[in-house]
Amino acid sequence: MVPLLTKQAVDLKVRRQFSVIVGNYEFYYALGLYSAGHPEVDLKGNMSPRELKDALMKELDPQEFLPANDPDKYLCFLLHRYRVEDDAHDQVMEGLFEWAKSGVNPFPPDAK
Repeated sequence: MVPLLTKQAVDLKVRRQFSVIVGNYEFYYALGLYSAGHPEVDLKGNMSPRELKDALMKELDPQEFLPANDPDKYLCFLLHRYRVEDDAHDQVMEGLFEWAKSGVNPFPPDAK
């Protein structure tokens, strides 16, 4: 349930161009989206949040995405503004990254 809510939150923020990324789960999903569109950038879901942010900052030029008037530019804007507060990393984050990058949901549906 949490991965699906994370996906929906980031997709909505990018599409509607509002709000900010909150937390590492949203950060990893957003990075997966970015990575899918920029395969030349070496980002991996098994990297720590700080490693990913550092690698991303080497690639992003704020002048290229401001004003953020389309979803791709707004995604870059969101990633640029995100502040890594917690360097915690888990398998859900890796799964969110891969889901966004590949489009394949790695999480089994809830069994009820």
